[in-house]
Amino acid sequence: MAVKEYKNQEMTKETKEYLYKKDFEIPLYRGKLFVILSNSGNKVREVVKEFDADDLYAHTYYFKYTEDKQEGERAYAIILNPDKTDPPVTNGTIAHESLHVANMIADIGGLIPDFNNDEPIAYLVQWIFDKVDEVIRKYNYEEKQFSMGYNTNTNIDDPKI
Repeated sequence: MAVKEYKNQEMTKETKEYLYKKDFEIPLYRGKLFVILSNSGNKVREVVKEFDADDLYAHTYYFKYTEDKQEGERAYAIILNPDKTDPPVTNGTIAHESLHVANMIADIGGLIPDFNNDEPIAYLVQWIFDKVDEVIRKYNYEEKQFSMGYNTNTNIDDPKI
């Protein structure tokens, strides 16, 4: 099986601004998780109005999400820039941001940290990471341009890896 490679290219003035997002209902803890892939702070602010970064890499945010004039709902966002190559976003980066969001969800949801039983937070981090992975795979399939150091078609038996 061939390993699909992705060209790493920094955003240039000719690169179009884009935003690719998907949201998920968070089980047990209420609220929504937004996974956002974008190369533009302006585009991210269309979803997360409080977002204050223009140099995108990897970010997490808590905000109130309103849709169709409903009362604001708890919302958490993981924002990643697929075009960033120095440093590139890796599985470690995604795990790092997943832990930040899990801690936000736990704190706001009233979960008390317990270092003798960290299963609730571990399951939450796993669920968040899996949702980010799902979005990355879908983005890669639909856009065929995922340039992160994240390869969704890796053959673990390939000796070059």
